Parts: sequence; C-alpha cells; structure tokens
Amino acid sequence: MDTDTAAPSTMEKTRRAVFLDRDGVLNEDRNYLWKPEDFVLLPGAVEALSRLQAAGFLLVVVTNQS
Repeated sequence: MDTDTAAPSTMEKTRRAVFLDRDGVLNEDRNYLWKPEDFVLLPGAVEALSRLQAAGFLLVVVTNQS
C-alpha cells in the first residue's frame, strides 16, 4: 500500500500483522500432533511472540495440519 496517497482515515484502521507457520517455527516439528503434551515450543518462541505483540503486530499462526 502506498502510504503517501492513503487517506488518514484508512491508515488509522490499518493494522500490521505477522503470519507465522507453527511447525518448525514456533514448535518442534514432530509430524502430526495427536496429544497436547506432544506440543513443545522452541526456545525463544514465547519471547519473540511477546515482542512482536508489544510492537503492535497482530499475530496469526498457521499450519497445514488438518
């Protein structure tokens, strides 16, 4: 989006977002997760998410697991 031509009212409603893949980015990639206890966050993942959120980003986590 060209911020030089965007109307101020439009910019006020704009929110930055970060889309993060879950497996191998936020948690250990362990094939298909069947049980919650198999979910293991990677070191630094929580801190990184907190910093992004504190910077005003909307966090969106995606996965291709069905």
